[in-house]
Amino acid sequence: MGPQQAAYAVVRQWAKGATGCVRRWALVALAGAILAGAAAGLPELGAWRRAVGAAEERARAALSTPPPPHVEAQAAVLMDLETGKLLYAKEAFTRFHPGALVKVVAAWVALKSGSPEETVVLDSRGPLLAAGDEGQGALGEGERVALGDLLRLMFYQPDANAAAAVAAHTAGSAAAFAALMNAEAERLGASSSRFFDATGTDPRSRTTAFDL
Repeated sequence: MGPQQAAYAVVRQWAKGATGCVRRWALVALAGAILAGAAAGLPELGAWRRAVGAAEERARAALSTPPPPHVEAQAAVLMDLETGKLLYAKEAFTRFHPGALVKVVAAWVALKSGSPEETVVLDSRGPLLAAGDEGQGALGEGERVALGDLLRLMFYQPDANAAAAVAAHTAGSAAAFAALMNAEAERLGASSSRFFDATGTDPRSRTTAFDL
């Protein structure tokens, strides 16, 4: 038996033990290698056995990978936080307006600068409604609230008053707080992001799914 016939014999013997899609995938992968080997001079039989095993592993890996999920969002990222490997991406590096997602960055910066227990004295930006009170128990100018409670209101309430109060308490002004947010984004490597307020209402703000 010549080397080419021996290689085919190895493939046939392995194929008897493989099943279904794995066999078809691996045989397709091996076909090109066999034809190329026939033209260039086949390697020794052990090399073909190793090639068969490698083809089988690649076929099994391909079949075990699930299809990408259907995501309706404008942009999305799925990442393994332990390895940093990007598992799924949709418009990951496209810059868009963050909207209310900017409040995540605002909360991060506020908690880096202060503690949830510290007291915030509200200014005259407008009333803040206590979460769950259905419009009752409004907090007004001069009243005191814990920073942690103010951050909860920032996420629970649709208006921008709580976020503006967080910015004023943390940095003294909206512009100074935006500068803190941008400095933190730069430190974290979110180089495609630029924030102009803590409320998500400034149309100039930009970020990406990857940065977030």
